Amino acid sequence: MKNERLVIVFLILLFSIIINPVSILINSFNIYPNDIIAFFLIIRFVFRLKRFKQNLVPSTKRMLLTFALILVINFLIGYHTYSKYSFVQFRDHLYTFSALFYFASFNYSERIIKKIFAILLIFSTLLCIIAVGNWLNLSFFVNNFGGFSSQIANYNIIKRPLNSEQALFVGSSFLILLISYLNKIVVGFTKLIFLAFLMIIIILAQVRSVWVAIFLALLISTILLNIINIKKIIHFGISILFIIILILIIRPDILNELFNSLSGSVTETFQYNSTFEWRILGWAQLVLMPKGIQIFIGQPFGTSLFRIISFGVSADNSAHSYYISQYIRSGIIGLISILSVHIWVLVKSNRLRAIVKKKFDKNLLSIISSLMIMYLIYFITYSSTQIYGMIVGITLSYIHSINKNNYIKTNFN
Repeated sequence: MKNERLVIVFLILLFSIIINPVSILINSFNIYPNDIIAFFLIIRFVFRLKRFKQNLVPSTKRMLLTFALILVINFLIGYHTYSKYSFVQFRDHLYTFSALFYFASFNYSERIIKKIFAILLIFSTLLCIIAVGNWLNLSFFVNNFGGFSSQIANYNIIKRPLNSEQALFVGSSFLILLISYLNKIVVGFTKLIFLAFLMIIIILAQVRSVWVAIFLALLISTILLNIINIKKIIHFGISILFIIILILIIRPDILNELFNSLSGSVTETFQYNSTFEWRILGWAQLVLMPKGIQIFIGQPFGTSLFRIISFGVSADNSAHSYYISQYIRSGIIGLISILSVHIWVLVKSNRLRAIVKKKFDKNLLSIISSLMIMYLIYFITYSSTQIYGMIVGITLSYIHSINKNNYIKTNFN
């Protein structure tokens, strides 16, 4: 199909960040739309294996296949022992790496990348509308898109109108537009206002890991890429101020509620029994779970992640850290393999950016660097996503084609 990739991008985004998918019970398994998408991607990847081999440098290919092999072996062992519960734990890994392998098996022209960016921005706009609707507690959004989640901190109610994956997606779109703005690719008042609006939605979402990841990604990127432009930053600040004034004119009563919620978000981080402290205490137990050979190749899927936190809270679900999760399920070998791929993308994109001549390529490589830094930080406290797999798959193929087209030879390969 001519527009197959665009359709897959659309479906992944639709069922990952917009629609709360309903499962179908098949042979005692709850099958979700993303499961069906993932299996389709795997089948297509098998038929495109030759293209995949052509689109990646040998070292990256070996690291990815090593990691995938360890995951599949641990899944098969876990399925034989624990049946369907192993698939529940394997699901996130399946989503991420089916998307990564599938998208890495295609080539990407400037035209197709622009179309993918357009789809990303459309979905970011939808999420902004959902965030505003949830924050205002409008019945249509609350009934169809889950409303907002709340948490008490120092007697303040923290209202989160987006979940972590939705907030991260808006953050990714914000980074893409802001880097393009600083590189003078995105121009115009309306685009600047939309960029400022995205930033306000990110603040409104109050997912602190996203805040930190975006801030550090921007700080490191602007210094690393040398794209600081004081004039443009001032214009951006004025745009944010314009939107804030507009909000206060429309809903002057919202300021106090927003201030209390933001205050609760900040102070909860430092209080006893905070969600961050809960994570750290849980990680300390999780890293000790693999024993013997499992330290190197991980535990089978289906094995318990149960831990009791010192202040009486227990958990048996996600490790709440991409790195801890990969260590438990693929060991040191798998963790080093997948981290090496991520760092390779970050380093290679910076090297290529200094050499390529085309403005579009320079900007896209800057965006890739920023996104990779953001994900590296975000994954400390959250798991991976199908969207991440999609972005890395596209990036790996694109970087290899740019490297080939510019006849660049580096020792890093």
